[in-house]
Amino acid sequence: MVTNQKMMSKILSLGCSYSLKVGKNVGTPAASIDYLLEQVKYYKSYNINLDIARIPLKDLLWIMDITQVGRLSKKIPIEFAIDNQTRMIHHSQEKLGTDYFSFFTENFDEEKSFTKEYIKWWNKENKLHYLKSIEDHIKDYLITIKKIQDELIGYDYKMYLMNNTFEGYFYKDNILQHKYSNHNEYKIPDLKNTIKLKDLYPKLWKDIDLSKFRFYSVDGNQYGGLDEYTIDNFGKDQFMDYEWKDKVSPFGMHPKNEAQRSFLNEIILNKL
Repeated sequence: MVTNQKMMSKILSLGCSYSLKVGKNVGTPAASIDYLLEQVKYYKSYNINLDIARIPLKDLLWIMDITQVGRLSKKIPIEFAIDNQTRMIHHSQEKLGTDYFSFFTENFDEEKSFTKEYIKWWNKENKLHYLKSIEDHIKDYLITIKKIQDELIGYDYKMYLMNNTFEGYFYKDNILQHKYSNHNEYKIPDLKNTIKLKDLYPKLWKDIDLSKFRFYSVDGNQYGGLDEYTIDNFGKDQFMDYEWKDKVSPFGMHPKNEAQRSFLNEIILNKL
C-alpha cells in the first residue's frame, strides 16, 4: 500500500507520462529530458503553493522520471504558439509559465489549425534533431541530467528511469543501437555484454550523481527502472498500453497505478 497521506502530500512528481501519479503530479506526455530541465527551472520559481499544503518547495520530495534518449521537445516561438484568438493551436502543446513547448508526437495530418509558418519551423527543427547521431543525443542526455542535478542542489529529490537507458547498447553496421529495440519477450533482458554509457562517455558519466537515482537492479540489468520492476513483479495486465501478441515489447507501455505505487514504496521511499 501507499505510505501515509502526510508523505504523499509532500511529493512533487515531474517528468513525462511515466511520472508517478502521486502527490502533485505535473508529468507531461512525450516530454524530453530538455523539457524536464525546463520543468525544474519553472517549479523552482513557482510562487504559489501548488496545492501541496503550502509546503515550501525545498521541503518537498521531488521525484522525477528520466525519459528516453533522443526525444524532441522544443520551445515554440510565441508567434507560432497562439492563433489570432490567443488560444493554443494544438492540444498536445504544453504551456509552462509564459512559454509553449511542442513534442515529437505532432501530427500535421490530424491537426488543421497549424499555420504554414509553424509547420515550416517544426519541420526544420525536426530535421535538425534527427540528423544528429545517437551518440550526440546520448551526450546531450548526460549533460542535461547534470544540469538538472545542478538546478536541484539544496533540494530533496530522487530520479528513476522509465527503463534502462544507461546500458544495453551495441553497434550493428557501425550504428549504435539498444537491445530493447528488438526485445519482444515479457522478461528483463540480460545486458551484461553490452555497452554502458559510463564506457562510452566516462567524463560525462562521472559528472552525474548516481546517489540521487533509484534503480531496480537484477543480475544482468544494473540500471532498471519502472518497466523492469513491473515486468518482474506484475503480469502483462499492469501495462496499460500492452496487448499480448507475438513480437510486442513491453518497454514504454506505461505501467498502471498499482505497479507505480508499488515501485514508489519499494524502490524509492523504502530507500530514503
